[in-house]
Amino acid sequence: MRKTLAACFLLVGLFGGLDLSARTVDPTARPTSAHVPGPHVRGATTRMTNLLQQAIARSSTFAALVKAIDATDVIVHVEEVRTLSAGVDGRLLFVHAAGGVRYLRAQVLMGRSVVDTMSTVGHELQHALEVATNTHVRDTGSFAALYGLIGDHPVRPDQYDTPAAREAGRRVRSEMS
Repeated sequence: MRKTLAACFLLVGLFGGLDLSARTVDPTARPTSAHVPGPHVRGATTRMTNLLQQAIARSSTFAALVKAIDATDVIVHVEEVRTLSAGVDGRLLFVHAAGGVRYLRAQVLMGRSVVDTMSTVGHELQHALEVATNTHVRDTGSFAALYGLIGDHPVRPDQYDTPAAREAGRRVRSEMS
C-alpha cells in the first residue's frame, strides 16, 4: 500500500513578505458559532454528500469533526479532484470570508476507496477545525501564517501538516474499516 500524504496546501510563496512573528495564534481557542443555515460540511456533488453521510454514520471521529465545524462560522465544501501534487491525497484551501462566514474547500483525490477517501476528508476536516478555532484567519495570508506557526514541519515549501490532522485521518480509517 503506498504511503498516503494528505497535506494542507498553503500559498506561502505568494506571501513571502509576511511577518509571522507579528501574528498571534491561540491553538487552544474555541470555535465561534455563526448563524449559518444548513450543514457546515457540504459535499460538492451528490456522491460526496452521500459519502459524507456514510462517514458520519460509521466513524465517531468523523461525526465529531462535522459537529464541531457545524458550531463555527466555517463552511467547508468537499470535492473530489482528478489530480493533486504527486504523493498528496488531499488539501485544504481558504476561499473567502464574507458576512461573518469563512469558506474553505477540501479537495480529495478522485478514484480511491470509500475508506481512503473519507480518512483523507477527516484529515482535512481537522485542518478546517484548526482554522475555525483561530478566528483571526480571514484570508489566505492569515491562513498561511497559521500553518506557518502550528504546522509541525513544512511538508514542502508551501505545504504544512499537523499531528492532529494525521491522527484524525488514522482514527477515521480505523473506525470505518
